[in-house]
Amino acid sequence: MRFSIRKNIFFCILFLVPIISWGQHIESSFRYLTVKSNLDSIVLDTASINPNTISITTTNGYILPKSTYEINPIKSILYLNEHLTDSITIRYQLLGINFVTDYFKHDTLLMNRQERDDYVPIRI
Repeated sequence: MRFSIRKNIFFCILFLVPIISWGQHIESSFRYLTVKSNLDSIVLDTASINPNTISITTTNGYILPKSTYEINPIKSILYLNEHLTDSITIRYQLLGINFVTDYFKHDTLLMNRQERDDYVPIRI
């Protein structure tokens, strides 16, 4: 009896703990973009971004303060207030939805019907 308890504990430690630890692994959802900073505005992505996660560093490792740039998180555009001679790396996180695009809700009952001319989708 005592041997089977030790065997079960050994099994749990050997197999279940690595599986649980692997399940806790979280991939980074940050995106990185390196551009030359001779531009005054930069389009970061097609989806909207989280404005609290933006970090801009130069190739020297200098982090730009928030007073040197403005961000439009809805359109995902970065406006630089200062002209920099160095290239910059922008770290940001997407929101997963594009707030500029119109999204519509469609009536699922109309999928099976052949003709319906008076249908108007509901704008969300």
